[in-house]
Amino acid sequence: MLVAYITPVPTAYDGTAVVPVMEGEAEALAWLRTEPADTLPASAPAGLGIHVAACTGDAARELARLAEEHQADALVLGAPEHRLHHLVGSVPVWMARHAHCPLVIVP
Repeated sequence: MLVAYITPVPTAYDGTAVVPVMEGEAEALAWLRTEPADTLPASAPAGLGIHVAACTGDAARELARLAEEHQADALVLGAPEHRLHHLVGSVPVWMARHAHCPLVIVP
């Protein structure tokens, strides 16, 4: 299983770079590298390993790249929580149009 942690690219406004604040990013990555493996159900396939990919960029495009690179059998994404994403587009919507493998969107 590949878990992706994607940090947005810094955005520039009027020539000034605005870096997104990712509070606890190191802690989140550490949690992703340990906790899921410890909480997998006993019914998980034997030998299932969890790998964490940390990248920077557009989330949808990075997920598509990782899926292609690792020849993903399927993608599982969470639905966006904010209503604004339903109006202006979201990662799951982009992936539904561009993914080359089955996509499951979890509410």
